[in-house]
Amino acid sequence: IYETYGIHPKYLSEHNFDANLNRLKFIFHNRKNSLSRRPIVGVGETGFDETSLFLLDLQRLAFSKQIM
Repeated sequence: IYETYGIHPKYLSEHNFDANLNRLKFIFHNRKNSLSRRPIVGVGETGFDETSLFLLDLQRLAFSKQIM
């Protein structure tokens, strides 16, 4: 079993955007979930969601930052 991490478009936060991206970068840098000890293999739960309360422009920015 492998794990993926990402920020789902419904849970973007304009106020904590950079902090959330930094947390995600830290998780990927360590390459293992500290609780399950399973390897992290990719970015998941990211993309575009028309039911999100956040503008599509913010969703695009979050998506591009996460896949980088």
